[in-house]
Amino acid sequence: MKLHGLLITVCILVCVSPTDGWRRRRRRRSPAPAPPADTTPPTFTNCRSHWTVPITTTSTVVTWTEPTATDDRPIRMQGGSGYCHGPPPVCMMPIFDISPTRSGPAPGSTFTEGRHAVTYTAQDLAGNIATCRIEFTVEIIRCPPIPPVSNGVHVCTYGVIGGSQCVFSCHHGYTLSGSATTHCNADTRRWSSPIPTCQVKTCSPPLVAPSHGSVSCSDSNRFMSLCTFYCDEGFEIPSGQSSALFCNGHVWSANPPICQDVKPPEFTACPTSFDVNIQSATSDSALVSYNSPRAVDNSGHVTIRLVEGKASGSRFDSGANTVKYRAEDGAGNIIECNFTINVIIIIVTG
Repeated sequence: MKLHGLLITVCILVCVSPTDGWRRRRRRRSPAPAPPADTTPPTFTNCRSHWTVPITTTSTVVTWTEPTATDDRPIRMQGGSGYCHGPPPVCMMPIFDISPTRSGPAPGSTFTEGRHAVTYTAQDLAGNIATCRIEFTVEIIRCPPIPPVSNGVHVCTYGVIGGSQCVFSCHHGYTLSGSATTHCNADTRRWSSPIPTCQVKTCSPPLVAPSHGSVSCSDSNRFMSLCTFYCDEGFEIPSGQSSALFCNGHVWSANPPICQDVKPPEFTACPTSFDVNIQSATSDSALVSYNSPRAVDNSGHVTIRLVEGKASGSRFDSGANTVKYRAEDGAGNIIECNFTINVIIIIVTG
């Protein structure tokens, strides 16, 4: 009963006629103040800074988490199940997330070597703009360049890129010094073994000048060297022997020649024919002396022999006596010295 009386009292006080007390008691409300201007741009998350992608191929797939953006003021309202006055589902929830636009390839695209950038842009309802620049560099792992191999070639599977293997070989006449293969270590960015060299092949033994001659080679005893032999005056290379030898990288094209002595000795003193007059009543011969022949030879060695007649100081018979000396060198070249001793006996009678 007390509660019922209280409700009647409140109704008397506030429930007045629309044309009377309520109109007199209504006050005019002031308009709500305008919210401050929105000058704050959206905020990005997951905006990754620059990074490097090392690869051992010419291109690769690069992926990243795409950035998201939010704003400090609602972008739109969306129905939901949150707390609100009135029966659901009239409740509207504010959405602050912004879907940024992308300028450039999407994550998971294929990229080649170099620096790349993808730009994301977010704009709120007030026109404030924020950007996120995703930057990365695709770097191909390489080993130092391989210089040209003199007198050789090399072939690599992937150039100087990490993991590449190179095989070396030499031109004909050259031999490889060092390892024939090397590979690019992607971890150290170094070649697994030193770069080999190509060394010229040689013929053994090196040629030397023959006795009484000389030799001239275009490149010593190395591959492709041409050696020519020459003989001193009075010496010649025998028929059938080559005066020019070629090195094929293993052996000489022929055996070295010799210089053969072809010049015979030369007499420097050879007696001329002469007469010997002897007066005798009983003898038919005479003792005769003459200068022994002398000879020289280009080889420096000569042998002189009496091959016909008698030596000086011998007894020569009456009449013409032929004397013949022969000079011979070590090569068998000969020359003769011939002269006649004419013994004339004058008979004396008593």
